[in-house]
Amino acid sequence: IVPLFLLAVFAVYRSRGSAYRILPIALLVASGWKLISVMFAHFPRDYFKYIAILAGIGVGIWFLAWLVRKAVRPNPDLLLRRRRESYRRHLCPTCSFPIQRGALRDAIWTRKGPKTGGGSLVASGRIDPGPYDCPSCGTRLFENCPKCSEQRHSRLPHCSNCGDFSTTWMDYGPAAGDPAPTNPDTSRA
Repeated sequence: IVPLFLLAVFAVYRSRGSAYRILPIALLVASGWKLISVMFAHFPRDYFKYIAILAGIGVGIWFLAWLVRKAVRPNPDLLLRRRRESYRRHLCPTCSFPIQRGALRDAIWTRKGPKTGGGSLVASGRIDPGPYDCPSCGTRLFENCPKCSEQRHSRLPHCSNCGDFSTTWMDYGPAAGDPAPTNPDTSRA
């Protein structure tokens, strides 16, 4: 039973992203259940209790390590999709603070998005030509494209005007070279 269980673990690991991943998972669950029932029947209850506790701790540590790896290096496709959605909703991709530039500076923010005082966001004609940093987290959201000098989204890979690719779109937090945000309350001790 143990070799079958180890083969199932290997098959689940190798089948990541496959449409047929459910089959190795089913094999893993079935062989794991059988392994646990055989261990329960043949090991003394005191030993089985400690083995089960150690196995649970091992699974918990593995899960926490997996969560940390996903937080440190998220999937680029998922990251790009979240950033596109945030820009579409006029929110900072890092902290979800409303983007307040151009016509959105005077907008009233609701759960459904920005509401202007009567005019449309495009017809108002207010465009800020310079770079824009999020006032909440300090992330660079808009910058001038080095190729065409037009405004581009800093956290997306391509310029919407010329299509130039940026290698810094995967950066996290404030853009490289930006000064670190300072805490105004550091003077108090």
